[in-house]
Amino acid sequence: MRTPILTALLLASTVSTIAIAQTTPSKAPAPTGAATGPVAPKDANKPQIGDFGFDMAGRDTTVTPGTDFFDYANGGWVKNTPIPQDRSSYGMFHVLQDLSLTRTRTILDAAAKTPNDKVGTFYTSFMDQAAVDAKGAAPVKPWLTAIKATKDKTALATEIAKLQRQGSGGLVGVGVGQDDKDPTSYAVSLGQGGIGLPDRDYYLKDDAKLATIRTAYQAYLTQMLTLAGEPNAAARAAAVFGMEKALATAHWTRIESRDADKTYNKWTAADFAAKAPGFPWAQYMTAMGVSG
Repeated sequence: MRTPILTALLLASTVSTIAIAQTTPSKAPAPTGAATGPVAPKDANKPQIGDFGFDMAGRDTTVTPGTDFFDYANGGWVKNTPIPQDRSSYGMFHVLQDLSLTRTRTILDAAAKTPNDKVGTFYTSFMDQAAVDAKGAAPVKPWLTAIKATKDKTALATEIAKLQRQGSGGLVGVGVGQDDKDPTSYAVSLGQGGIGLPDRDYYLKDDAKLATIRTAYQAYLTQMLTLAGEPNAAARAAAVFGMEKALATAHWTRIESRDADKTYNKWTAADFAAKAPGFPWAQYMTAMGVSG
């Protein structure tokens, strides 16, 4: 069982206090009917496409270069290359990514056959589906127990921070990078989070396709809670979704989130209590290892 049950359970266990959920998309099936990219060449020093690495056949010579150079250079390829069913876009960078994944898989498969190879051993243990299924939720039981032990917002905030430091999702996204307006220094950045679907529209927009996704997502949450051994999984999944929807209502749109000035609000750690009251920021920051 490799499904991310921790954050859904965290939310379900404390839904009256605050909502947290994060999901990982399932692995998409291999594309069907799509144009294939280049394969690993026998001679890495020779181009894979044409005589000099450029696909002359991908042009659309019916277009005048001065009118639309993109269509002139790429129009033939665009017209003749279907987008794989599991993707929303497709291009040569996707082809290169697929090639890199194929090469990585080849390296890992070779390492798995080498005795005492650390990478091979790690990879083999991950791919041992039978062993993973046999263990069930046992490896994450300590985390689930800690989540259930949270009784108030302070304990919840601390547990959220602990899980985030181990790669789980949280109420807000947290990262460290260069200060957007002072590239000579680094800053901790916080952004909106706490939802399992891509953005607010998935919860709020009146759209038939998104409505289908919402139904499927609640079924997924129900499955996660069931696998975690939680009672009343369907009702708790509905509560999780309801809290995520409430959070999504407060989220900025994608357009607003791209506004570099609007999203730049520099605070000290001490500012949070006054500017964003109602959440135990001090305890959260301490558990996250953030100060300043």
